[in-house]
Amino acid sequence: NRQGWLLKCEGAIAATSTGLFHMAIRFPDRPSLARALRRLAENGVPLSGASDHGVSEALYLGDPDSNGIELYRDRPEADWPKDPDGGVGMFTAPLDVQSLLQEASSNGSGPAEPQTDMGHVHLKVSDLERSVDFYRERLGLNLRARYGREAAFMAVGSYHHHVGLNTWHSQGGDPPPQGAPGLERYTIALPSPTEPEELTDPDGIAIRVVPAQ
Repeated sequence: NRQGWLLKCEGAIAATSTGLFHMAIRFPDRPSLARALRRLAENGVPLSGASDHGVSEALYLGDPDSNGIELYRDRPEADWPKDPDGGVGMFTAPLDVQSLLQEASSNGSGPAEPQTDMGHVHLKVSDLERSVDFYRERLGLNLRARYGREAAFMAVGSYHHHVGLNTWHSQGGDPPPQGAPGLERYTIALPSPTEPEELTDPDGIAIRVVPAQ
């Protein structure tokens, strides 16, 4: 579902600060994600993790400023696991990285495909309930999945998530100091607004809301 999508992330922050957890670059299919993995391997870039989330396959790393990055590809929506409440039953299991890498063995490791985009942004927040209420009531996002009192995943329509929220290290935390590396703002396209709008979330993160095309 691409009715809502992230267009741009701008701006790493202390582990206990609120702000960016990771930005997530979405590849159009498994072979293209495999080629991205091969590029990382060829350039000696280490992964910090690799997970199967049921809805997607994901690779994790950090940039030179320690900003978190996820590279992922979605499985077909019909194959996404469901939870009893009708949301998505996302989980975290080990990803077979060698199997993924083998898929790129005969496809080269050239540049990313033009369909590659920013699939979601995942934020560290100080109060999960407050943030869920903000994204649901102010932006109209749906709560699609939840990990107890520690993480929630919000989306436009039936996508698994366009905005992830967690308090794993940031419960009651403060924004990063002025001038620290990290997330300055992000832009999200929504079907409801008719004009661009600038908002600030409960943890001070700037959001630019634009009409979906």
